[in-house]
Amino acid sequence: MKNMKSAFLLFFTLILNTLSLSAQTLALDCESGNRSVEQANCWVFGAVSYSSTASQVITGTWSARSNSMSNPSAGASWIKTPWFKPGEGNITFKTKLENSGGTSGGSNYKAVRVRVIPYDPNASYGEGLVLADSFQYTFVAPYTSAVDVSWAVPAAIANSGNPYKLIISFLGVGGNNRANFDNLVIPGTYWADPSNNCLPMPNVQDADDDGVSDPDDDYPADPYRAFNNWFPANGLGVLMFEDLWPNVGDYDLNDLVVDYRFNTVTDAENEVVEIKYTFIIRAVGASRRNAFAFQIDDLDPEHIIGVSGAQAAGAPWLLLAANGTEADQEHANIIVRDDVKEGFSLVSAGNLVNVNYNDPALEKDTVWVTLVFKNNGQPGVAGALEFDEISPSDFNPYLIVGQDRGKEVHLANYEPTDRMNVEYLGEGQDASDAAQNRYFTTLNNLPWALNIYNATPNLTETTDFTQGFLKFSEWAQSGGLLFADWFLDEPGYRNTEVLINR
Repeated sequence: MKNMKSAFLLFFTLILNTLSLSAQTLALDCESGNRSVEQANCWVFGAVSYSSTASQVITGTWSARSNSMSNPSAGASWIKTPWFKPGEGNITFKTKLENSGGTSGGSNYKAVRVRVIPYDPNASYGEGLVLADSFQYTFVAPYTSAVDVSWAVPAAIANSGNPYKLIISFLGVGGNNRANFDNLVIPGTYWADPSNNCLPMPNVQDADDDGVSDPDDDYPADPYRAFNNWFPANGLGVLMFEDLWPNVGDYDLNDLVVDYRFNTVTDAENEVVEIKYTFIIRAVGASRRNAFAFQIDDLDPEHIIGVSGAQAAGAPWLLLAANGTEADQEHANIIVRDDVKEGFSLVSAGNLVNVNYNDPALEKDTVWVTLVFKNNGQPGVAGALEFDEISPSDFNPYLIVGQDRGKEVHLANYEPTDRMNVEYLGEGQDASDAAQNRYFTTLNNLPWALNIYNATPNLTETTDFTQGFLKFSEWAQSGGLLFADWFLDEPGYRNTEVLINR
């Protein structure tokens, strides 16, 4: 993750309104009025004070004031910055003299010199020998008017990734004049650690320069991706559907059984780049040719740039938008397979898949679906999607019964899509009531679809689900209060003779 210590320093100094620690600049404006504030953040002052005297202030309420500039040594009066990593651009500041004395005639002069100090871990305070490449501004008339001074960051250190300091010295010969100094701005990133004697922070490797250190970056060579966010976090979940809705029917919940997992890939800005879904169709206990789909609740489909991997483009009852989502839907809908049997080598439409012990085991059908939200850093039409704007609870999988687009079977209390024929709701044993946000359950809370965040076997054909999972009925009828772990292989929880897992 990004360096938390640096983030804390940024927050601290912005509150004090004294120096900026953004990712672009390091700055000193003296407006704290107290050098101790800056010293706490690793600035160092040598014979330089702060002044609020009106004639000595350049901007704001406070400016820095040098010692008498009668010494040609760069070590007589100075300001030293914290460690920072230089960027490209110009180092700028404002300065002036307090009077015109001792500025001309003979060898008299007054100047501000800027020099670069590299980091040397073997040197005192880490300060290596001052680099030869330096800059000096010598005051010229009118001496008491503030001037804007600019010096380009030396090419040898710009964007080098190494920490440096600047030492700004006030020097001269003749008289006792002083310099006023303000509004120092340096392109670069603050890199000092006040908790460790103001030494540089560790030089974290970031190969793709996205602001996420390589050890924390799941994609260290890709500037457009940074983190994997898996759901379920460990292993596969499983979806189970009963296609006889709105009637209970045989209630074996094996008409479609799908193992699944998905990965929401985010970038350094915590925005969604893509979501990669893995769906493993392992059992089909239905004679109908059903379709499998999912909706991402409350997601504008125009957030999605494109869809790949879905096996549904040829369905005559299906209309897709240009980005691969289903057309005429307020929320994003993806048809994973228009016929869940297409991935199996079946002799006839009536064949069942992996729901009878006496039938040959068939290889599972895996479908990989990817939704693209950002392409090379650019979001879709609806703009970037923050990671916290989407949740696993928004995943709304459903069965389309017999490829009748208006007949959907969803998880309990998940709303149907815009394409659902709502006249089906409330028929048979279905107790859906939109006014109470109740959908796809019987009066005693039995669902027609399940989402289990755990590897779980399915029922053999025509076996009532409650006869295989012995605590399921109590869980459902209690509204989830009892036996929340009904699906686990605990003593007295399962009748293994009617369960199958291929």
